[in-house]
Amino acid sequence: MVGFKRMIKSHTIFIRFVISYFLVLSVTVIIGAIYYHQLLNIYTKDSVKSGLLSLNNGIQLVQARFAEVDNMVTQMMLDKEVATLFQRNDQPIVNSDYYQFRLIQQKLKSYSLTNTFIDEMYLLMDDISVIISSKYVADHLPEFTAHFMNYEDLTYASWKQQVMDEYHYMDVWPSRLVTKEHIKEAYITYVHSYPTGRFNSDQGAIVIHIKEEAFTQYFRNMSMMQNGLFLAFDQNNDILASYNYNS
Repeated sequence: MVGFKRMIKSHTIFIRFVISYFLVLSVTVIIGAIYYHQLLNIYTKDSVKSGLLSLNNGIQLVQARFAEVDNMVTQMMLDKEVATLFQRNDQPIVNSDYYQFRLIQQKLKSYSLTNTFIDEMYLLMDDISVIISSKYVADHLPEFTAHFMNYEDLTYASWKQQVMDEYHYMDVWPSRLVTKEHIKEAYITYVHSYPTGRFNSDQGAIVIHIKEEAFTQYFRNMSMMQNGLFLAFDQNNDILASYNYNS
């Protein structure tokens, strides 16, 4: 009988010990969970705050870069040699014109060297079918665009209609795939008609190519975006540029 009572007493002590252990363990787990969620909330808020700050900084930098492009285009519009070139009024090209083309090409080259945001700047003259860039001078637009400015989703007729036959004032086109010398890349296109403000007397245009990656580089290091997709929309709600953080 005494042995039986000792067994009951020992069993009762063991149960009390187990209950106490689980109570202590439960309290520890609950406190740990609360502490974890508090830390998670703090980290999430800090991460979102840091990410939004990075986003705003990226927006300001991109706006500043486009302002630089606007200023560059304005300088080209005011250039006397460019104005003279656009005032040819369908006169046939003569040998001496190519010297002027080369002078303008050197100016375009200096703009490209001083502004790393742009990939290439083109001066297009509709009347004489001439295109000048920092790398090329060509007097046959259809042939040039087929090899050095071939938009994947546009025929030459569609491209010419959109660029040359419509008036543009510092317009920015959403990113498109463009093939240049057999290399296909995504470019944002900046278009400005010449002369400025004359809607029915367009003589040409300035076209600037900006690589999509040159735009999205300002948004790639946002701390809250470890994965997912970044999308930038223009005023028409078209996707201006995108970047996949998983790639």
